[in-house]
Amino acid sequence: MLGINRVTVWNRMRKYGINLKREIKR
Repeated sequence: MLGINRVTVWNRMRKYGINLKREIKR
């Protein structure tokens, strides 16, 4: 469970990080 949760969190962080970087570049 913890391992799966960590993976989902990492995936979400990556998506949010990419979105934040795109907005900052704008």
